[in-house]
Amino acid sequence: MNFFEAGQKIVKRLESLDIGLKKVEFIRTILDVKTSKQTTPAAYVVYQGHRVVDTAGRGKRSKMAQKYTIVVAVSNAASQTQVLEMLGDAGALIPYVVNSIAGWQPTEHHSPMLPTGMDKVWLDTAFSYYPFTFETTFTL
Repeated sequence: MNFFEAGQKIVKRLESLDIGLKKVEFIRTILDVKTSKQTTPAAYVVYQGHRVVDTAGRGKRSKMAQKYTIVVAVSNAASQTQVLEMLGDAGALIPYVVNSIAGWQPTEHHSPMLPTGMDKVWLDTAFSYYPFTFETTFTL
């Protein structure tokens, strides 16, 4: 089992969606979203860390929870003055992205992905970024 297998599977699942995403990428940190080449619409997967949920066998087996954030990035040439157009573009993609991950089990070793909330939306001059965080558990 690969410790980051769930993240790799999330990327593949998002790539398989036929919703017009021009780029799906696993990136190092949330900050990398703004610095990567802005091909949009895009979905970026970010590993957000893990925590120990439970242990057994004197700590030899651990139930771990991992968090992954998916950032939906969109742009619109008119968005500098027409925020509603950019929201419309994002609003058309977000339900497909969220519904494809929520409740989906990335591997036989992982629990289904549970949404843990939406992080703060970032609005830039011509770009907007909508982050959604999910959690899965597995035993090491």
